[in-house]
Amino acid sequence: RQIEHVWGPPPPEPVAIVEHGMRLLASLRRGQKTGLFLDHRESRARVRALAEGARVLDLYAYVGGFSAAAGLGGAAHVDSVDIAPEAIALGEQVWRANGLPRERRSGHASDVPEFLAGARARGDSWDLIIADPPSFAPSEATKANALRSYAMLHTACLQVLARGGLLLAASCSSHVSAHELEAALAEGASRARRVLQVLERWGAPADHPRLLAFPEGDYLGVVLARSIG
Repeated sequence: RQIEHVWGPPPPEPVAIVEHGMRLLASLRRGQKTGLFLDHRESRARVRALAEGARVLDLYAYVGGFSAAAGLGGAAHVDSVDIAPEAIALGEQVWRANGLPRERRSGHASDVPEFLAGARARGDSWDLIIADPPSFAPSEATKANALRSYAMLHTACLQVLARGGLLLAASCSSHVSAHELEAALAEGASRARRVLQVLERWGAPADHPRLLAFPEGDYLGVVLARSIG
């Protein structure tokens, strides 16, 4: 797609915003969904509330909103993973913009499945994992493969989640219902031989209303689960 400047002075690149007291950076010209996934505003606030003292893994980190939220919440260390080096670099700027110590964050420009496989081989583990991938189901025809991909991702996450740890699993596809996301999470848990307890479920915040006759508008599903075995 092509972005054109229509009126007024051009915006700065990147644009700085403040969300719940957290400083974020977004590229209006090159970024996805205006450069920042605003529908995850409350999800980031939830991560901030959960991160105290935790080792946090932020998968598909993009510009590092979840990572910065975890850092501001007192995470012991945050690993940010995204296949795009420019996203990792912008995430580092966001981290510094919030006055967070550089040594408490590591950025990894890596394919997520490869990173998780390597982490498992090394015996690494985390207390809080955020798995918010890009849409695996852009159309109804791709839904079956997407559900398998979600289950595989959840399995790989649970294989490196510490006992008693938290997994925040999200789907941004209108073709995958909240029930189907939870079913994929259950399948992933079964494969990983982990017992999960669902703590919370939510979707897009109040500034993302939808028409009653358009259930596909409930495209965002988030599940927060704890490993209890």
